[in-house]
Amino acid sequence: MGSQCCKCGPDEDALERERRRKLLLAQLRHRKRVKAAGQIQAWWRGVLVRRTLLVAALSVWMIQCWWRTLVQRRIRQRLQALLRT
Repeated sequence: MGSQCCKCGPDEDALERERRRKLLLAQLRHRKRVKAAGQIQAWWRGVLVRRTLLVAALSVWMIQCWWRTLVQRRIRQRLQALLRT
């Protein structure tokens, strides 16, 4: 009853509760921002991985086309050499 007898100043318990409430809200906002940042980073990493895989797939496709052309050219040259003889 010691804090109840003098009502001239602000209630210390109420101030402490308000301070704790604000601290908890700030922590909650921080957690939400960290989670959102993590989601954005995960999305961006996925974009980079997909882009890298696309470049790799296109590179493989170009090498395969070049190799098939080279093989077909060699086969055609061998056939022409056989037909000449």
